[in-house]
Amino acid sequence: MAVRPQNHGRIDRRKTLTPEKLQQAADAYQRLGNVRKVAAELGLSYAGTHYRLRRAGVSFTRKRRTAEDDEAVRRLYVDHGFGVRVIERETGLSSSSVRYRLKQAGIELRQPTSPLSDEQLLEAEHVFQREGSLSKAAKALRVAESTVHRRLNQLAERRDRGLIAPPEP
Repeated sequence: MAVRPQNHGRIDRRKTLTPEKLQQAADAYQRLGNVRKVAAELGLSYAGTHYRLRRAGVSFTRKRRTAEDDEAVRRLYVDHGFGVRVIERETGLSSSSVRYRLKQAGIELRQPTSPLSDEQLLEAEHVFQREGSLSKAAKALRVAESTVHRRLNQLAERRDRGLIAPPEP
């Protein structure tokens, strides 16, 4: 990391890129088409990479929609079973763009599934009632608190509608 003096005695601690490294970054952007992937390759932040590429004159025009991209999204979703967020990371497209392309292809989106089985959900409810803490229930099952919270709310709604029996005392 280069340290160089600037105006008013301030010091700039940003990594400086040699012209060769900057050209490598520009080439990587042309190859990958994604600033985040270039940043990971260079070991820089997204903002720092974007700034350096922009200063180097790299054009950030939006990628045009192609039939190959549509087919790749379809293949990843249908054939491989990947979710929208995974496809977003793999293709560099936004999640809304992935959903749009799937909808345009006539593919119905799957509902997100919970990593909790019904037995685990009942165990989480028991831990929550006993301990009074979502975080303890989540830790006991090794899932996110938000998952336990969402699934317990769904369980309560199913009980309110009479679809399942109330909990045993």
